[in-house]
Amino acid sequence: TDLWFSNLKDAYKEEMEEAHVPVLYLVDDVRYEIEIKLLNKIGAVTCFVKHLDRAIEDPEGEWRNHESEKLANALEETKDDEIKQTLKYNFVVHNNKEPEELKSWASDFIKFISAMK
Repeated sequence: TDLWFSNLKDAYKEEMEEAHVPVLYLVDDVRYEIEIKLLNKIGAVTCFVKHLDRAIEDPEGEWRNHESEKLANALEETKDDEIKQTLKYNFVVHNNKEPEELKSWASDFIKFISAMK
């Protein structure tokens, strides 16, 4: 985790220096509590994305047995407020929209988060 976080901070710093403007940095598959704590420590906005009843890719794949996949699937059944309170995610997002609707929602959400900072 330390190496992951160090690399993330270095890459973000480099991009911020090159861009000369605020940069939105997306980090996916953040599931472990230590990862969330580290991101919260630097002021990141964290979102847990629930797939709900949406078909997921390769649902029977061997990789679905990984510890992090089991954690994510267990959180699917957990109440949103409990996820935010226990794991300290800022938001819980329900990924139950059609692609075009999701694209519009994501654009609005990014504008909302940008205004928070």
